[in-house]
Amino acid sequence: MRVHCRELCQVVAVPILSFRVGTRHKLDIPMKGSPLLNALTVALSLLLSFLIAYAAETTVKAILENPSRYDGQEVTISGKASSVKPTTSRKGNDYMTFQVLDSSGAGVTVFTWGHPTITSGSVVQATGTFRQVKRVGRRTFYNQIDANRVSLVKP
Repeated sequence: MRVHCRELCQVVAVPILSFRVGTRHKLDIPMKGSPLLNALTVALSLLLSFLIAYAAETTVKAILENPSRYDGQEVTISGKASSVKPTTSRKGNDYMTFQVLDSSGAGVTVFTWGHPTITSGSVVQATGTFRQVKRVGRRTFYNQIDANRVSLVKP
């Protein structure tokens, strides 16, 4: 039987500091001891969360040079949008695909639900799960990011 920190701390009445780091990591920190130790624990936890979030930033070039390293990982990339295609599925669901190009012209395909207000030539930032190979029905897609967040950096 596995006992998680949250369950154990609730049984012994220890306060818990709980926060999320990105979309995949959750930190539950038992807050027990002196206020100084608690403050230090919080500061180090926030620093760790910043470093993890910063480490998720990557480049198109890095992904294309070693796609297996990033397969299934959440990544954030920035670059120039190209081949922007807003589409509506047969079921009526809006989605968009586009390329994010780096300065050398290498690109990664981005898929996102909805129709974000981006156009070809816009500088964008996309965050989502990178898939080296993605199969949808009979179709196969390569080197694609399933974005959960797309933002316009510069029109």
